[in-house]
Amino acid sequence: MRSVLSKRGQEMSISTLVLIVLAIIVLVLVVIGFTGGWSNLWDRISNLGGSKENVQLVVQACEIACSSDSQYDYCSRLREVNFGKGNVPSGFATIDADGDGKIKATCGSIAKASVGGLVCDSFASTSGCEQVADDQASTTTPSTE
Repeated sequence: MRSVLSKRGQEMSISTLVLIVLAIIVLVLVVIGFTGGWSNLWDRISNLGGSKENVQLVVQACEIACSSDSQYDYCSRLREVNFGKGNVPSGFATIDADGDGKIKATCGSIAKASVGGLVCDSFASTSGCEQVADDQASTTTPSTE
């Protein structure tokens, strides 16, 4: 009788437990991926690790364009800005139609919206960038001679 009470179950190794937990996690991710859509799943996973916001990088690039007096880079070049989902400033809300937090904007429009503290004295007046746009339009418009 005593030998029956002292028997223990077989021990499970730690590696077996880790494999079981990993298999359950993979199974849950596969189920969520098939039911909710894979793009939605990847968006959720990337948001867990932090979004890929690049506002400060774009502002730094704009500051460099300003300090080097590069009118094209500052006034005309479209830059992809990722504010993060739901963080788009009100000045750009109409541009972000799909609500993913990503827009394309020039440094001039970023400065007008007061994003990231961007200030450029070289092109501070709106006429500075408008002059570039007018010059580009006149050079690309075919003559009617």
